[in-house]
Amino acid sequence: MKYFRVLYLNSYALLLILSGVLILLPPFHKISRVFLCFQIIAALKCFMVSFRLFSAWNEKKRMMALLFNRNQREFRADTFKVYMQAPCSRLLVKSVLKQLGQKQHYRDLLIYKPSLLQSIKETIRPVDTKIYINEDVL
Repeated sequence: MKYFRVLYLNSYALLLILSGVLILLPPFHKISRVFLCFQIIAALKCFMVSFRLFSAWNEKKRMMALLFNRNQREFRADTFKVYMQAPCSRLLVKSVLKQLGQKQHYRDLLIYKPSLLQSIKETIRPVDTKIYINEDVL
């Protein structure tokens, strides 16, 4: 059961490792060395992000214990609000609710999940750029 939880909570990291390997499989070095460079850079990016996700395991265990202890006596939806923002944290919430035996409350927590349009609006913001030449604003 514990191994399944480790695999489940690190599923995004495992998918990134798989995608990094799949990026390296096509023989682009036969076409051009430039393609090979792009292929290696993309695979390294996948491996680096997956390593970062794997290295957060101790933090995930701490968050699981915190959520479990806060909701052990009674279900409190407000304690899950922060964790419903990111996909990895939503996996953590599902795991804690399963451990508590309250899987049916996940539907109630979906109101805290931001919509795709809302998350895009929050991440893409217009930037006001000012150029200074000799302390004059252009």
